[in-house]
Amino acid sequence: MSPEQLAESRDRTPIKLHPGLRDIGLSQHPHIPHNADRDPEVLAAEYVRRLDEHPQDDETRRSWRRCMRSIMGGWTWQPNNSNN
Repeated sequence: MSPEQLAESRDRTPIKLHPGLRDIGLSQHPHIPHNADRDPEVLAAEYVRRLDEHPQDDETRRSWRRCMRSIMGGWTWQPNNSNN
């Protein structure tokens, strides 16, 4: 780096940031607020749309699974054992 580049890096003006959400790890999904009164099928569809946009969003995937469990009455997936 040249001396001019070093001087420019030190003379940068600070960027003002707005305060963000606090304790986000303790809240429900930050993009889709939790509401027990919502129709689980509508909520599941919102989760699927979010996963289409962000396939690596594990929190949404977990929320979708919980929602699907409530729709299906607590059903859980069991692997198919073809050896039996």
